Amino acid sequence: MDDRLHDTVFERTDEGRVAVLKPDSGLSRQEQRLLLMMTGYTPLADLLALLDEDVPLEAATGAVDELLQRQLIRPVDALPHGARVKWFGRPGAAANPPT
Repeated sequence: MDDRLHDTVFERTDEGRVAVLKPDSGLSRQEQRLLLMMTGYTPLADLLALLDEDVPLEAATGAVDELLQRQLIRPVDALPHGARVKWFGRPGAAANPPT
């Protein structure tokens, strides 16, 4: 796997949000688990570290490739709002966000 892809954050597409709720989506157990974990905030490397130790890295990256190919996930380029705003994380900032 490309190192840049390893640091990439993925989010579910609309199709991925539907597939994650369907028990008959045709996804393997590993693909289903990864799809559930891809929320648009955590780098792929951190998600892969959460998988069972008995799952080979090649199998996990193969699952990511399958999710990408089926267009169930996509890389997050940048979030225009939300958790990445300038005031996020400052004490009291949520009570008085800048206007």
